[in-house]
Amino acid sequence: MRIRKRIQEIDALLSRIEQNAPLSIEDAVEAIEQPIKHKGISVIVPLYKSRKYLHQLVENINTFKTTTFEVIFVLNGDEDSVEEDKETLNSLTKEFKYHIIESGHGASIARNKGIEIAQYSHTLFLDADDTLHPHTLFELSKHLDFSNISVFHLYNVHNEEIEQDNIIEKEKNQLKGQLTSDYMKLTKILSMNGAKLIPTHYLKTIRFDETLTSGEDVVLMTHILARFRPIINVIDSTVCVYYRHMTEHSVSRQSMSYAFNVTDRISVIQTLAQLLDAEDDTSIRQFIMNRMDAQAGFINRYLHHDVTAYQQVIQDLQRIHAEYLPYQTVNKGLAQTLYIGYCFAPYNDTSGVILGKRIAERKVPADVISNNMSDVRTTDYTLNELSDPYIAKHYGINSKSSFSNYQLMNVFVQQGTKKLKNNTYKEIYSRVLWPASHLLAWKLKTNNTKWIAEFSDPVLYDIKNKERHSKVPFTYVNKIKRQAPEEYHPYIDDNLYNIVELLPFIFADEIVFTNNKQRTQMIKRFTEDIQQAIIKKSVITPHPTLDAQYYEKQRALITVDKATFNIGYFGNFYETRGLKEIQELIDHPELIEALNPSNLPLEFHIFTSSPISVRQMVSLYEMTQVNVHEALPYFEFLNATKQFDALIVMDAHTKGIKEENPYLPSKLSDYKGSGVPVIAYCEEGSPMDEMETIQGIKIRIKEDDV
Repeated sequence: MRIRKRIQEIDALLSRIEQNAPLSIEDAVEAIEQPIKHKGISVIVPLYKSRKYLHQLVENINTFKTTTFEVIFVLNGDEDSVEEDKETLNSLTKEFKYHIIESGHGASIARNKGIEIAQYSHTLFLDADDTLHPHTLFELSKHLDFSNISVFHLYNVHNEEIEQDNIIEKEKNQLKGQLTSDYMKLTKILSMNGAKLIPTHYLKTIRFDETLTSGEDVVLMTHILARFRPIINVIDSTVCVYYRHMTEHSVSRQSMSYAFNVTDRISVIQTLAQLLDAEDDTSIRQFIMNRMDAQAGFINRYLHHDVTAYQQVIQDLQRIHAEYLPYQTVNKGLAQTLYIGYCFAPYNDTSGVILGKRIAERKVPADVISNNMSDVRTTDYTLNELSDPYIAKHYGINSKSSFSNYQLMNVFVQQGTKKLKNNTYKEIYSRVLWPASHLLAWKLKTNNTKWIAEFSDPVLYDIKNKERHSKVPFTYVNKIKRQAPEEYHPYIDDNLYNIVELLPFIFADEIVFTNNKQRTQMIKRFTEDIQQAIIKKSVITPHPTLDAQYYEKQRALITVDKATFNIGYFGNFYETRGLKEIQELIDHPELIEALNPSNLPLEFHIFTSSPISVRQMVSLYEMTQVNVHEALPYFEFLNATKQFDALIVMDAHTKGIKEENPYLPSKLSDYKGSGVPVIAYCEEGSPMDEMETIQGIKIRIKEDDV
């Protein structure tokens, strides 16, 4: 049973259930043509404006050593060119069995028409401007096995000079005279029409994709390998040769264009992705991904030629819904930005998720460096999809993770510096709550590098307004003092958390805060001159909201009663935060009457990382309207937000602790993208409370609730 194929069928059924569409289970089995018993070779030659090649072609075929074969000439194109080719072909003496037929315009259509009438057990494709060694078919007739594809020598011909030492030959010669099923050793020869003998029943089962304008040979051969798993017979005979005449129409000489290098390649990638999504075999999957990468190489070359097309290219690729897309190959060599996220995808961490969203928001090709956080964070590999479209290389550092130990962070800094020693970037973007990100950024910054430093929250003071403490070596402190302007010296000490704020304030070219109160709280300790200097190079940029497509990446299977008003809550849930607010809504449904004008009964759905303890709490308070669920992976969470009538977001409680609340809930940005109304529980004067407009309603947190 093909597991991925079955999963696709289940997903299709689930979609129909969600849409209340009729269910029908059709076990579609791909029909397989039976082998043709009449042993021989059908040579299929598409002809399109081929008049100037026909004399050479027919003369070449006339020299073939006698064996059982037929030649199928398929005329295609406009009426005038077809008549020209037909007239020329009919005028030539043909000393072999042949058929002349016509088809619709296009090489794939022509080849498929030829396959339809092929009478012999095996097929060879020959382009009109190419030739074969006279003994080729005779040699191939010794290898008419129904479960083998035979490949043979392919020589390039430039101005009548034969080039035997080409990249395809180098690959193939490693296995000459052998039988193999290791397709990865023959990726190039197995991705083209020429120089191979294919069982005809393979081709009658799987035809050329007529919607593709180029690259159809890659798709056909990949589909055949996936469907039939043939043995590859690498023939080593000096008289079994395909001569590829390099003309101005050769693919290798195609002029650079968006249509050929990008649009056509994306079409091929999309078709290969469909094969990959249904394939379970590891070796076949590896081959398919390799061929997708090869197609992406065309795109990459175009972007090196015209990088202004970058965002359009990525946008076109993102229209493909697939488990793998060759973004790294597309982005190869284009990165001029380095993102430093100590805790980054695939690890579940709010700060890492937001950096991924920043990357998706900024839409520039980049590299990323991050730490292995497996000792402190769980993984969600789907998080990679936030940033993957823009990443050329993701450098991973294997150091013990830490939020407070400078020595452990310094291992990350030193290893990161070593790993990136040969790289140069125009821009470095680091994001903190995890301090090591800014430490590495400062280490890597040069006079030619723009450093953008983002703070998710204040670092020096925690949510209880207590100053964090952890020591750094005095040698590090002195190094900072040597480079820092004199006015900063009174603030420089050996406290790690102070240093992590100071380094960007002093050395970064741009500082990103998520809200104005955060900036005010973080810089109020400085002189007026320093505050103004920081403000001058800072920007206020709330957490990014993702495009609509991200909310449809993964379906969340949520059951809601349409007869109730369903409210979603995502995040940590405590007796002092969450429980009281939900109890208030249960007791006073009029608070959200503007969202629920029909006064439907309220139903709450809590998604939390501690479902057992929350269920106990809910049971203790006899809150029968509350359903508790396990926290969802990020993209399922995004999709789930769209399935509720309202979503609860709450401010961090800081009254009586901090002068002002500097925290903007990151959930708000995720909720915004869902389009669903928000029930925002706000502290008076908080960043969320002071937002001029909000997607929903605000409810002020009561002082006695804090």
